[in-house]
Amino acid sequence: MDSRALCLAAGRLFLFRPGAFLACLDARDGRELWRKTKANAPELVEAFGPTLNRQDWRTNWRTTTYLKCSDQALYFSGPTFSKLLALSALDGRILWQHPYSNYQLVLLEDGLYALSGQIDNEASRKFDPLTGRVLEEVKLGRRACARPTGALDAVFCRASGGSTRWDAATDQPQLISPMRAQCQDGVTIANGLLYWWPSVCDCNLTLYGITCLGPAGDFDFAQTGSDASRLETAGPDAPPVAELPESPTDWPTFRADNAASATTDAAVPARVQRLWQYPAPTEITPTAPAAAGGLVFLAGSDGIVRALDARTGQEAWRAYTGGNVRFPPTLWNGRAFVGSGDGFVYAFEARSGRTLWRFRAAPVERRMPVYGQLLSTWPVAGGVLVKDGVAYAAAGIVNYDGTHVYALDAATGRIRWQNNNSGHLDPAAVAGVSVQGNMILHEDKLWLAGGNVVSPGVYALGDGTCLNDVSQVHQVTDNQVPASQSPRGSALYVVANQVRVGGQPHYAHPQYRVCDPSVTDWTWVASRDDRDYLWVNNPQISKILCYPRVEAQRAERLLQGWGKPQLRGLKAVWGSGRQGQHRGGAVPERARRHARCGVGRAELAGRPSLVGAPPARRGRSLGSRGRCGRPGHSRAPGRAGRVLRQQRMDGLSMSGLRQIPAWRRQGGAGGRCTVLVLMLALTCWLPPATLLACRYNVRDVGFVDLETESYRLCIFVPPGTPAPSLALLQRMPPWPCATATSTSSS
Repeated sequence: MDSRALCLAAGRLFLFRPGAFLACLDARDGRELWRKTKANAPELVEAFGPTLNRQDWRTNWRTTTYLKCSDQALYFSGPTFSKLLALSALDGRILWQHPYSNYQLVLLEDGLYALSGQIDNEASRKFDPLTGRVLEEVKLGRRACARPTGALDAVFCRASGGSTRWDAATDQPQLISPMRAQCQDGVTIANGLLYWWPSVCDCNLTLYGITCLGPAGDFDFAQTGSDASRLETAGPDAPPVAELPESPTDWPTFRADNAASATTDAAVPARVQRLWQYPAPTEITPTAPAAAGGLVFLAGSDGIVRALDARTGQEAWRAYTGGNVRFPPTLWNGRAFVGSGDGFVYAFEARSGRTLWRFRAAPVERRMPVYGQLLSTWPVAGGVLVKDGVAYAAAGIVNYDGTHVYALDAATGRIRWQNNNSGHLDPAAVAGVSVQGNMILHEDKLWLAGGNVVSPGVYALGDGTCLNDVSQVHQVTDNQVPASQSPRGSALYVVANQVRVGGQPHYAHPQYRVCDPSVTDWTWVASRDDRDYLWVNNPQISKILCYPRVEAQRAERLLQGWGKPQLRGLKAVWGSGRQGQHRGGAVPERARRHARCGVGRAELAGRPSLVGAPPARRGRSLGSRGRCGRPGHSRAPGRAGRVLRQQRMDGLSMSGLRQIPAWRRQGGAGGRCTVLVLMLALTCWLPPATLLACRYNVRDVGFVDLETESYRLCIFVPPGTPAPSLALLQRMPPWPCATATSTSSS
């Protein structure tokens, strides 16, 4: 029997074997109640039709259950079935059928919900479970392969980036944007809670791993704060704040200033040497540093703020918060400000570490485990910025729990303004801006990396009004599938006077980095005098490039060059960096400085290294398992068909494997062939003797798509491959791949 069609209801167990029988047993004693076969029910066997050999993201996988039951009826629908078929649970007779073959079903008390696939124009419908009468056309499609599941009052399915909750009472979709339903299981409903499981795809998400949600009841997600209930101060008898000398060459906040320009006018000598090194505790993740007044400030995942003597590296003082600190202190008028994972904004005296005040930005005191740490549900995880005596901070993680943005008096901690409703920018969809990265100030606005629904979030600096359009939440793709289409990165960049989002998601695990181009491809831009300096990052290169500042079409060039290896129409004056080394994540903070301009001398000195960058990936890698390695999808190390590691354009090497030059042709759409074409052509073209190489595990055959570079076919074999086999492979004539017409978009 087929376990995909095994179900139980009302004390009856239903068994199915395609082409053989459908049976019903008494679940208490195993006694057979009825059995349908080709002999006694030929009309039923005919209604079942042929078993379809379908399996992909559009129709779901063959492992999908295709039989569901209630007390009164059985429902067949799934990748192997060519229709929706309803049978009586009492005797197995046909009740009704519908010809559409790509429904996924959820049974609720008010009807049978049948969700259509995104690739079709077929509407999703709510059927009368016993008659098949269409009660309603549901304006909701499911994204791809994730299985929909049902609660008492809702249907959960995958959105295009995140998940959808279809509210049965209002017939309206709500967007649960941070995480997606896992392909085989969907959203699991148990213990009065909702569970999301890990997914292997690089979909547009902001939370990864296992996520659990519970009922919120009548909790007010937009509740306002007051000084009386939120602010704690040192009291009226506290001594005055000690001064901390400041200069234009200081580095007083994350990436130097409120625009995160990461540049300074400080003179950098031609030759430098290390004076000291601070050994941060190995069990913590430190922030980037800030520096002013002869002190260097940093914090970390242990919640401790540290000040070091800039001359010696010795610790001058330390102060404590109650949670993870993700961004360095911001320095202003003798004060050091940090946002903590405990939901508070802290102001310390920069000279001594004495607490001046702290303000609870979280609406209530509540903790939950977040990737091994106990944090507030509303951590202040985007840092603190100060301008004109006003400190700006945001509290939250994900939009559905609410986002709280504050402007506080930097000297006293008192509230200047607050915005508590941008997390639910669309109250019906329960979606809006999340707190998913750093903030910047630009053009008299506060900008916040806001996650995959609305990012960047934009607020008026004067009163905190959220300036984002609610239409950003109402994104719909093919066949009524709700979508989360904003960039999910945690880093904000100002490029040609526009704010761009890039970098790794704020809550992505450092060992499981996201490799989608929306995350890996970014360009950081700084300008000095008649030069533009670009730090370009994508899977092919990570380089610092210097271009002449040409005002004509400058903005257009910079914006079009986002994440690209070069600016069109301009030639770089110089470049520094590596090609072919994947550099994921946000621009690191340390050691980016401006030096004098000169031919052959770096105008941006101290190019930082990226520790813990993921393995290199380029274009499409076609594995020996016969499945295309799609951009944004990773494979486990050490397996056949794995993504190539340690690739370089100068030689395109692979760790532990030897490359055999095969052929090269100039780039173009004709160079992208499917796995099938490649493997068949390889099998037919090589002389029979060369097939001996297959015995020694030809590991990867594929294209390296470099856009502006040439394509190569590279065959990687282990070092122990016999010399005769290598010689035969090396004598291969040029492959006439240009005649291939089959291409793959997957």
